[in-house]
Amino acid sequence: MSQTTVACKNLKTNEKVEGNLEIIIIRQQRLIDTIFTASVATFVSIIYINFGCAINWSDLPKILKKTNRASHWI
Repeated sequence: MSQTTVACKNLKTNEKVEGNLEIIIIRQQRLIDTIFTASVATFVSIIYINFGCAINWSDLPKILKKTNRASHWI
């Protein structure tokens, strides 16, 4: 999930240790993570379907023809 670097030093001598230690943080999948993923997928699906329903498919060829004529003059 995430990654960080840790620097170490000796507490008795206050000497910094050479080199770095790379740590990878991994956490378990929780129920709230699954609920969030499912709700986002559902929301995106509903929005996608609603945008598709908002298009009047019978007018689409007319709209495309108008667009082609307008771009012809540019």
